[in-house]
Formats: sequence, C-alpha cells, structure tokens
Amino acid sequence: MPQVYVFVYSSANQTCLIAEKKQRGFYFSRAAIAPAGQILNYSGQDVLPGGALQINPLPAGENPQTGAIREFNEETGVALGGIVSVAHEVRSFNAQGNNITGVAGLPGLAFHCLYFNVSAAVLAQMVVTITNNLALALPGKMAVVADDELARVFTAPYPQSRNVLTAFVNNRAAPGYAGSTNKGWFGSIMDARP
Repeated sequence: MPQVYVFVYSSANQTCLIAEKKQRGFYFSRAAIAPAGQILNYSGQDVLPGGALQINPLPAGENPQTGAIREFNEETGVALGGIVSVAHEVRSFNAQGNNITGVAGLPGLAFHCLYFNVSAAVLAQMVVTITNNLALALPGKMAVVADDELARVFTAPYPQSRNVLTAFVNNRAAPGYAGSTNKGWFGSIMDARP
C-alpha cells in the first residue's frame, strides 16, 4: 500500500519540520487500544508525519494530496488547509527512492510526499501549535489528535534534517521492535525537495 508523507519546510530559512515518533501508541482513530499500547512503525525515531494512503473505497480512494493532508491532521491536530503556504506540490517515488512524478502509470510506486512551503513565522507557529496539541491531557488530546503517534516536533536545517531523518537509532526504539529500520526514503524526500 502506498505511503504518504508531508514535508513542511521554509525555503526562506532552509529548515523543515521533523516529528519524533513515540515508542508506543495508545489510541488510533480516536479509539483506545490495549493498555500496553502498540509498538509503532519507526518506534522512537525522527520521521515526517505520514502514513498509509487509503485506497478504499474502490475504485477512487483518496488522492496523494488528500491522503497526506489527512495523515498530517491525524498525527498533529493541524489542518493544512487552513495554513497559508508559499507553494505546495506532490511528488511520487518508487521503492528505490527515485522521483517518478509524471511517469505514466507510476510503475513501482511506493510513496508520495506533499511538499508544503511556508514562511519561517508560519513554520514556527506550527511547531508551537502542534507541541500544544501533543501536550494535551486525555481525553482532550484525543479530540484534537486522532492518532497517538508523535512525542514531539521540532525544526532543523536541511543538512541536519537529512541526517536525523535517515538514521535509525536502535536505543530509541521500543524494546522488541521488529519493524523496518530502513529510513532511506526520507533522504529521497529531502533530496527531491523543490
């Protein structure tokens, strides 16, 4: 199933938004799960907000931009539709991380990324808003943030961002984590930024 991510950045000051995943999530789609929680994909790692593109109901499903906006809102409580952007566009990538935007039929499609360019001031305000949303106590947090996945967000300059987004740090993952440790596509997303 194709994945969708959101790369929120400020070309004005060459920084981007990075999210640190929690080790475990305790609710999804505003519904609580087992008390021990669920170990998350990329447990404890620095990532871009995102997740699975919903392909149902068939035949249409959601388009990559709609899916990326939905995932961002579910994880951060921020609706990108209400944010003024300098520019935004979606790019598509294959499993090798090659930008295949515009290729007929999108052969080997693996993921899409919505690039969302905002002013430095808007990016700083987004960090404050998301931080406040993630700090809410339950059940208030559940009303704002649909999926319990992020521990925090921060900004970093591009070179540092690429390094933290592509590195998997084993001691930050939940004990027993058995998911993917390959974060190379985040590097592909960084390299293809507008």
